[in-house]
Amino acid sequence: MEAVLFAHLKQPSFRLSRIQPDESLYGGDAGPHGGGWKGVRGWCKSVQAAGGLEAIGALRPDVHLLIIHVDADIVLDKEHDAAGLCPPPENNILAAEALVMGWLGLVNLPENVLIWVPGMATEAWLLRAIFPDLPESRSCLTNPLPPACVECLKDPAVALEGKQPKFVRRKGKDLRKIATAYRDAHPALAEAWGNLVDSLWSAGRLQQGLSRCIPASI
Repeated sequence: MEAVLFAHLKQPSFRLSRIQPDESLYGGDAGPHGGGWKGVRGWCKSVQAAGGLEAIGALRPDVHLLIIHVDADIVLDKEHDAAGLCPPPENNILAAEALVMGWLGLVNLPENVLIWVPGMATEAWLLRAIFPDLPESRSCLTNPLPPACVECLKDPAVALEGKQPKFVRRKGKDLRKIATAYRDAHPALAEAWGNLVDSLWSAGRLQQGLSRCIPASI
């Protein structure tokens, strides 16, 4: 997200703070709500129980934008069973957004709040930005719809295995993210942002929201 904001604002002078888990806990204890999408759900439900985003101080005057991030693969979880046909990618992206809205108890989002759903998993954006020529990186926005495309991959991290630069490493049966590699990819992601907006439904949706909420001259 830092790379996307840099590309949108075209300046480095902004502050990005993590609230779930709390910035001081990131990389260690996941905090009282836990990690992953269940941690996001726990935070959202605590917000609803407390009376809303304004009630907990999440939308103070110095907060230009609040972004809630989940991946669309949450729709595959047996707790939700909300998956739709993909492609097109918007079926599962919008279903994931609807889940978040339900957790928050909202019908409409405040004007400076966005839900960010980068396809089935965030790695879809890495694939498209860093390895655009891979078959797995194919855009979902072609006509006719392709049989498979990057925003609909259930686990795009698998396609990153064995590639250089190295973003994942295998430990037993699991793929582990290499955090430093993700951070090092920020400039490349920022440079590729225009292409991502044109070729990924989720990126185009986020760009529309950013343009509405925070003009590039802020």
